Amino acid sequence: MIGNVEQALLYTCSATGAVVEEFTVSAQFLPRMGGYHRWVVEFVRRPDSVERFAEVLDSKLRSLNSDYDAKRKSVMQPLRVVVVPRGTFHRWQIKERRRKIPRLKGDSAMSDALIAMSRAESL
Repeated sequence: MIGNVEQALLYTCSATGAVVEEFTVSAQFLPRMGGYHRWVVEFVRRPDSVERFAEVLDSKLRSLNSDYDAKRKSVMQPLRVVVVPRGTFHRWQIKERRRKIPRLKGDSAMSDALIAMSRAESL
């Protein structure tokens, strides 16, 4: 599905004027509420509305991937975008000694770590 993700992201950036530096997507599960995909995104240029960015991205993914669309119609909630400050992904790479950033993750450990890192820096 990475091809669909990249295509949807390019489309969304074009439609909203955003420029994405880095991102990762993780599956999130909520008891009795289904799940959703959490996008952790670092922008070079932030869109005017992160909510609109998420809506356009979700809509484009649905049009590109029939399996995603079917799940969104039944058990999956809309995706959610969490914005982290520039440099967060780079600092995570240094801390974790990672050269590459995984784009799609089945668990939330990495996205949790990125969000925690960005919150700790803002204190």
